Amino acid sequence: MALLPVPFLGLWPVTWIRAVLNYGQNPFATWPPGLLPGLGWRLALAAAMVVWLGRHALRCWRTPTPFRQAFFVSAVVIFWLMLMPQTGSYTLTLLLIPALATMRYAPSRRWKAAIAASLLSPWLYFGLGKVFPPFDTLIFLLLPLQFLLFMEGVAFARQRRR
Repeated sequence: MALLPVPFLGLWPVTWIRAVLNYGQNPFATWPPGLLPGLGWRLALAAAMVVWLGRHALRCWRTPTPFRQAFFVSAVVIFWLMLMPQTGSYTLTLLLIPALATMRYAPSRRWKAAIAASLLSPWLYFGLGKVFPPFDTLIFLLLPLQFLLFMEGVAFARQRRR
């Protein structure tokens, strides 16, 4: 009885698993660390991202406040966007999670305005890509990095106010 849908649906889970396993081999995929000039820089970025995510995980685990939980989830999103191959700029919409979390805990209206303005930066990067061709691919590296910096700035300002 459980195999009744198989003739109608096919073995889609097997096909889906194959597609997931071959995702990184997509010729249109952009691996953000691959945009850096050498292996040393790529390894340094990967190591820095692992340490950065580990720091957020440890802080969230030790003191699970809503602020730290929101920033941990945001860190996971940024980590994934920085280290996994991206096939299209639409995946960068996931940066709305860190943007909203950062805006929620921003210490002032200036911070919130800067974060909101940074949401328009993809259009700037694509515009620069017409003049300087690397910018349209650098968006995969620059956009997550700018939200990482916003997160750290807000966390620092918040800690400093205490």
